[in-house]
Amino acid sequence: MALFREAGYDSAALAKINGMADPSYPYSRAVLSASPECEVMLARWSGGRTCAPHDHGASSGWVFYLEEDFEEQGYEWRAGELAPAWTAVHLAGSYTEVREQEIHSCVCRGSGLSLHIYFPRIANMRVFDFDERRTITVADDCGAWIPDRAEQRKQEETWQ
Repeated sequence: MALFREAGYDSAALAKINGMADPSYPYSRAVLSASPECEVMLARWSGGRTCAPHDHGASSGWVFYLEEDFEEQGYEWRAGELAPAWTAVHLAGSYTEVREQEIHSCVCRGSGLSLHIYFPRIANMRVFDFDERRTITVADDCGAWIPDRAEQRKQEETWQ
């Protein structure tokens, strides 16, 4: 976190950029910078709302947990089913690596703030819908949730 403070940012300054979560979604998104090579996004979390299991397409990067504590759930495919594989707790002030094609979900214990840096910019993120047993490739302006607008659904594939 010292890197952000040295650059003139701290969680209080970043919190002013994305100060309130949209209660109809797990988090609200504020894209701070985006180019084909990189995307920087600030997420303000609704406490206790879990995002859908998702991957980040061909992108990898880091998530910095600026405010509140988070729990991450990892998934893997087993015999055609998406199953929980691991969990991790991320305390405020910590960070974690995001790997290409890794499937995970996250929940914040309070109204948290996280900073996401991805290389390259996220495209073709997939969200996994347990209820409908399908994978949805979402539009770039959609977060890690089942899109309620048809135009945010680029492609759908039913699980076997």
